[in-house]
Amino acid sequence: MSSFYERGLQVEWRLRIEHPIPERWSVLIGDVLTNLRGALDHAFWAAVNAHSGQPERPSRIQFPIDASRRDFKNHAKELQELVPADVWQLIEQAQPFHWDADASAHPLERLRWLSNMDKHRFLHVINMVQLPLGSTVVEAEPEMPVLSEWRQEGPVEAGDVLLRLVLRRPDEATEVVLRPMFAAAPSLQVHDSPDHFVHLAAAMDPPKDWVLNILAGFTSIMQLPYPDSAGLELGLAHAEALPQFGQGVLRVSGEDGSRQTHHFDVSELLDRPPSTRAGAE
Repeated sequence: MSSFYERGLQVEWRLRIEHPIPERWSVLIGDVLTNLRGALDHAFWAAVNAHSGQPERPSRIQFPIDASRRDFKNHAKELQELVPADVWQLIEQAQPFHWDADASAHPLERLRWLSNMDKHRFLHVINMVQLPLGSTVVEAEPEMPVLSEWRQEGPVEAGDVLLRLVLRRPDEATEVVLRPMFAAAPSLQVHDSPDHFVHLAAAMDPPKDWVLNILAGFTSIMQLPYPDSAGLELGLAHAEALPQFGQGVLRVSGEDGSRQTHHFDVSELLDRPPSTRAGAE
């Protein structure tokens, strides 16, 4: 919408959300984060068992993720001797305290924070966060200079102003074409001191990549075979374990006390029309 002032023309763009983000996204994202964090812990556990055997304090065996060098040194006192030296070197090199910028922005530190939040709270997937893509393009003849350009930062909700533009009003009527450069995307809270939100892909992809690289490093150092993705799929050899290929037993008692036993394939039951299937149940 626009409003006119003595020398300026103000234009605003507001967010309209036609399809709200489902609440179940928070649950699904929490599962992904838990699995990523758990993968590091499982790899570390395997390295400990292979190098020094069953640990005396199993509950303390966890892949360390530390934003400060002091915290990492404390973990090293207890954990370093339990794994091969080159494994510990890999762990040390991956620590967030090496991050040149803010350690809280390191992908592993975000993974640690997010997985902890998922355990004790509820991950906060909000509707949208604005992604600035550049300055607004203004096409007009004669030229209409931009007096001010304001953008909303952080999370936004339906009805919020995303961009407010003030142009110098021309002396006579003219046509102007405006091309705002922004986008809005689902976001995830990644910190709370202070609150910080980033769009979903930026929150999830870097931790995933770091975890995969660390797992690859563990696999190489420990000279283990890399997992075959095809090996995770069920084939014909596993078909009998699937419910639809199993067998059922139906026992019927007659009024005279007699009993009859019928064996059937579950697939036969699943292939019948719904009415027939309901009758069989």
